[in-house]
Amino acid sequence: MKRLLLISVFLCSLSFQAQFNEDAPWMESIKTKKAKSSNPVTFKEMVTAFDAYWETKDPNVRGSGYKPFKRWENHWKNYVKEDGTLPTAAEIWNTTLEAKQAKSSLAD
Repeated sequence: MKRLLLISVFLCSLSFQAQFNEDAPWMESIKTKKAKSSNPVTFKEMVTAFDAYWETKDPNVRGSGYKPFKRWENHWKNYVKEDGTLPTAAEIWNTTLEAKQAKSSLAD
């Protein structure tokens, strides 16, 4: 039982490292804008800031953060809401619960 718990904790800790980095250098312009406005940052604004940052940089430098962001962008582009923002963790969780509930009601 302890071994299973230890493995579970280890696997969960790996997923925490794959989160979006809000302290990335290309987020500086967005942070300044967000401080002046109460509107949430849109997915398109994040991608635009990233592209602007990388216009003068070499994306092939190892450990630069270019590839992880592109992976993040490729994944989340499918989940952008109508207002251009990304879903919150609570919205994702609620959707997951609703899907499980719908699946279990179909099985009954």
